[in-house]
Amino acid sequence: MRGGKKSDFVTGGEENLAIPSGIYKTGYQTCIFEVQLPVVEVPNLAQTLQRLLQLKIRCIAAHPHTDSRILSQADFTQDCCIVFGSEGVGISLSVLAACDEAVAIPMSSGVDSLNVASASAVFLYEASRQRGEREA
Repeated sequence: MRGGKKSDFVTGGEENLAIPSGIYKTGYQTCIFEVQLPVVEVPNLAQTLQRLLQLKIRCIAAHPHTDSRILSQADFTQDCCIVFGSEGVGISLSVLAACDEAVAIPMSSGVDSLNVASASAVFLYEASRQRGEREA
């Protein structure tokens, strides 16, 4: 990533992957290749999330340090945007504040968090499960 800066990214489900502008896309290539999502670069992710909220799209932060809700309690049945932070740094405070809620994956004691690839797989599986999507 440019200048060694860690960044948040967001998945909007089946339509696109948004990343802050100025970030090298190489870190996202595996995810994009596997699911064939176009990349949308946005100049300010927090402002983009606020715009999604205005459009009645819920913004859910995948955050390991929250007591408010665990993954199975979150509602993914309606239009939503799931936000993931970078490994190590997590979700920036401005992006976290722009989200409707923070949701955690329940973890065993002594385990702090999953890497972003694993966490995104778990979140997207739960969203698919709640929406009744099945393998072909």
